[in-house]
Amino acid sequence: CIQTNKKIKCICGSMKKLPFLDKSFDVVISSSVIQYGKLEDKKLKQNMDIKAYPSVEKSIQEIYRVLKPGGLLFLVTQNNSYYNTYMLDYNELNQVLKRWFSSVKISFFNTYPRFSKRFRKLDLSVVIPKVKSKIYGIDKTIDSLLTDHARKNYSVSFYVEIKKNE
Repeated sequence: CIQTNKKIKCICGSMKKLPFLDKSFDVVISSSVIQYGKLEDKKLKQNMDIKAYPSVEKSIQEIYRVLKPGGLLFLVTQNNSYYNTYMLDYNELNQVLKRWFSSVKISFFNTYPRFSKRFRKLDLSVVIPKVKSKIYGIDKTIDSLLTDHARKNYSVSFYVEIKKNE
């Protein structure tokens, strides 16, 4: 770690082995991180169609471990239905979260379609939020992009807010 601000303590660690004591945090925020566990597992098991991702499992287990009872997890990760790469899909994310948390609700963020990867002007998931933010402001636009229902679990990202019961 490179210490750039004396007010901020830099701690190096791995998402599969967090350097914190059990039940240390009231809140854990994971933003666009968890999908890298799937990428790591796919690289290790090259050319194999694997259904379980031990690095993702271990990462969620670690988050659960460091959360206090009643603590909150805020998790955002990209949706593979949109990107078609190494990201998690709805079922993969839901399955691993349900192993550790009793009540899981995955919301869909930005369900506007992408008509072309090549031409951003045809990507409604980019164009519509930009236009809406000019009209309604950024806060209302962000709120409007979050939904509990998506056709075929299609969205740009998933948003999860879970309370740890214990």
